[in-house]
Amino acid sequence: MTDIHEVACSFCQLAERFCDAVEKKSVSAENAAEWLSLLMELYTKAMALPEVEPDDESISYEKNAIPQPTIECLSTYWETYDPFRLEEPVCGDLKDDLQDIYRDLCSGIKAFNAGNVCNAIWEWKFGLINHWGQHTVDAIRALHSIRTDM
Repeated sequence: MTDIHEVACSFCQLAERFCDAVEKKSVSAENAAEWLSLLMELYTKAMALPEVEPDDESISYEKNAIPQPTIECLSTYWETYDPFRLEEPVCGDLKDDLQDIYRDLCSGIKAFNAGNVCNAIWEWKFGLINHWGQHTVDAIRALHSIRTDM
């Protein structure tokens, strides 16, 4: 059985790689495949994180304290929120998706770097289910479209 710290460390390295990419790279048709691979790996590995409870009741890694990164990319796209209901499409924003994923992952990275392994895993898993996971799926779809329209 893999040690929980080892699993968290591996995911943290991947999350840091994603955050570094957001801080340093742009998104374009030429590198859409690279972004797709990174996001799919992130999503897949986050799904495999163990179910844990936070070490303490107060998770103090406020997302408001995490700076909003600036990323250059093609920005808006059309989507429906629920693929099982006929709805009017709404405007999505790839830049917003990547920034929200970044902020949620940074929260877990801060917890991990502070030595709070269970808090970090809980932050990443909770965010996957409740926030950044949807942004990841939306970004993957938009990037796939960018890549295949080349």
